[in-house]
Amino acid sequence: MRRFISPSGVTTIELGHPDGPNLRVFPHKHQRDKDPFELLTHELSRSPLIFQPHTSSSRGKDGRRLVGIVGDGKKLRIRLLHPALMSFTEAMYQIEEIEMESGVRIPDELFASMLVASRGINRKVDKSKISFAATVFTSIMKRIAKETEASLQPRISQRQLDKIVQGISPRDFLVHQRAFQASGRGVDVSRLMLTWAKELWSQRWLLSGRFVGPEDQESLEALSCLAAIDLLLRRSPDISIAGARLRVDLDTAAYLYVWLQAVEFTSNAIQSEALRALLPDSKIPGNILIKMPKTFDASGQHLSLLEGMTSMFLREAEQNAFYVPFGSFRLSLPEDLKALHDAGINAFTVVADPQGLWVRILNQQYGEVFRWQSDRGLRSVMIPTGYVVLFNAVLAALWRDLCVAGEEALPEDTPAQPITSVNNFDTELVNASPAARRRSSMRRIRVLPKRRRLSLKGSHQWGTPLEHEAIRQRAHGVRGHLRRLHEGWKPSKQAKEIASEFGLSVPDGFTFVRPHVRGGKETTQSVSKTLILIPDKVTIVSQGLASLVTFLSADI
Repeated sequence: MRRFISPSGVTTIELGHPDGPNLRVFPHKHQRDKDPFELLTHELSRSPLIFQPHTSSSRGKDGRRLVGIVGDGKKLRIRLLHPALMSFTEAMYQIEEIEMESGVRIPDELFASMLVASRGINRKVDKSKISFAATVFTSIMKRIAKETEASLQPRISQRQLDKIVQGISPRDFLVHQRAFQASGRGVDVSRLMLTWAKELWSQRWLLSGRFVGPEDQESLEALSCLAAIDLLLRRSPDISIAGARLRVDLDTAAYLYVWLQAVEFTSNAIQSEALRALLPDSKIPGNILIKMPKTFDASGQHLSLLEGMTSMFLREAEQNAFYVPFGSFRLSLPEDLKALHDAGINAFTVVADPQGLWVRILNQQYGEVFRWQSDRGLRSVMIPTGYVVLFNAVLAALWRDLCVAGEEALPEDTPAQPITSVNNFDTELVNASPAARRRSSMRRIRVLPKRRRLSLKGSHQWGTPLEHEAIRQRAHGVRGHLRRLHEGWKPSKQAKEIASEFGLSVPDGFTFVRPHVRGGKETTQSVSKTLILIPDKVTIVSQGLASLVTFLSADI
């Protein structure tokens, strides 16, 4: 390594052979007080460099012109030159060998950055993509370098690199946390990681979602970032899923999550019909959830409540099913599902089948797609870990209403109509005793025949506006009347009947007590008038939705 001081007082360094191949680091004038080597190691993974091809006016020792790459950043400039007939990889090998023999270890991040730049320029990739890919890759290599001991081992051929990455087992790596041994050469470690980035798009890695889940989110996101390097450096960044070519037309930052979406599709064996319904433009989804807070803000009690509701909804869907859901449709989410609206989610695109749901998140833009199944719930690699329990409860409630109430719970989405005044309803059942209301409810009970096919398409809403108003007002009346049970206890039949009067289901692990009016003794009739503001003539068929809205706002 040689140091030079310019007339302006800026120190530059040169690595390799003076006549080429060599690599020079030029700090900008305002960085004249910084050591260029320290500045280099600090800036590579923090400040993007814009790379472009470069031809030098000088010539090498063989008289041939020198060519290479220049990378310009906010604080420094990097230039790698080599003889025109020498490959870029060979140039990096020679520079590394010259410096290691003199006791200088070049940061692996530098080789990573230049190797990505060379591949991107050769493939005529957009400069912004090359810059982003290099920054991400140097960040990955910086972490790896801490675990790798530098040594001048024999070079590794591309065939050997292919064999190494093909020997990495997805299950061993993700489940058993078994790593692999990398060479001590910075150039070879970078080449190995780029080879692995390409291998991650193979079928065996895209199926890794079958044995991992949200609890492995950190490892999966790291692999997705590595896979994104290969995708960013492709001339045509398309991927193949279920026999269809999906275009990747996203902001560069969203590339980091494309692999996760591909894993979700492949691991859950999405069918081409479902894929067309979810992605009518044949574009890989952008990501809304990555902008959400990492953890859903709920207390331990509310997390237990969500889990109790999920198991209760699924049991009701199994025991009381009247329908078998099919079809694809857009579902508007009621504003009362505040936790979702707060996260920017106001609608779903849903593809239903007898085993579960494919769901695409919608707000002002289209978001990611994930799979939910009735037998195992949500094990999506697309959902932030903190939100899994919330989405599980919401989708189990939707599944319950689809299977039990069918199209009554999901009417077609039409412009909202004014809600008729409560006073216009017949108040006969408002003044009735609880026993009379139960007898009225019993008259509406139907004997379940053989399940029939429920086919939905178009746009639907979850519950009617009148039903939403009924849920909202009843939720206000019954708030605070859910009680947690001791472990192993179950709610009584009477508690379930009382909850049913309000169109609710009792979550597992909880019971429901009869509401009362505070501030004095009230008659049963006055309690009924206070709490059931819209009488039983407004039958709540979307019982999953009603339970979600009511109990998520409850004091427990």
